[in-house]
Amino acid sequence: MRKSQWRKWRRPYRVKRRVPLFKNLFFWRIVLTLLFIVGFFYLICFFPVFQIKKVIVTGEKKVLAQDIKKTVKKEIEKNILFFSTKSIFLTRPDKIREVILNNFPQIEDVEVHRGFPDGLDIVVIERIGKAFWCQEKQCFLVDDQGIIFEKVEAGSLPFLKIVSLKKVKDIKLGQQVIEKNLLSQILEIESKIKKDSKIDLDEMLIASNIRLIAKTSEGWQIYFNLEKDIDWQITELNLVLQQEIPENKRRNLEYIDLRFSKVYYKYKD
Repeated sequence: MRKSQWRKWRRPYRVKRRVPLFKNLFFWRIVLTLLFIVGFFYLICFFPVFQIKKVIVTGEKKVLAQDIKKTVKKEIEKNILFFSTKSIFLTRPDKIREVILNNFPQIEDVEVHRGFPDGLDIVVIERIGKAFWCQEKQCFLVDDQGIIFEKVEAGSLPFLKIVSLKKVKDIKLGQQVIEKNLLSQILEIESKIKKDSKIDLDEMLIASNIRLIAKTSEGWQIYFNLEKDIDWQITELNLVLQQEIPENKRRNLEYIDLRFSKVYYKYKD
């Protein structure tokens, strides 16, 4: 067959008709996917039902709840695409907890929970003062962890005054100024002397890592060795007070030294 005849009998070329875009299944899948993403984004970020409207603070005593709420408000307000949101889904309880602890040294711990659909519950645990810690003319309340959290006047509360010859630089609230174990040891000494010896202490002076000086309300001092058995030192103190230094002689007493194997004491000149 000649080439001209082959061309004659070839099937004519058919132009495929284009399907309108609005009838294209793939097009509608994309549209529906985008609508779902936009709707979900709106629901998470801007839907009014899930915007935080109330912050409930409980457990506070010294710290003002209003101050906590102001701090929290700065954390829950966010801007997305030039729009403001307080979405409960975008709120990070762990971040809010960290911010509260950093801003309020009086607070020992805090729990932050989402209260769906539009609330935030904050439970505050405040620090409890155990003693005064003083340096030069500044005094602070210190908790059982050795952390200072409030500046006060010495003697304003019925707490023991603790002074250290080792100076702390750049004192800040929320800072640990005395080791937990040492503070516990000092408070235990105060408690046992008050209970067993019937003597009140006005001040504890940390003279060194091993030497502690207790100043009594009667005007005389007691020297302790922090590396030796405290219970035994207090037992020796009670024996000396009962057998050698009756109460009527204490007014002239200068000190009792319990740091050695033998107890030493001295009267004022």
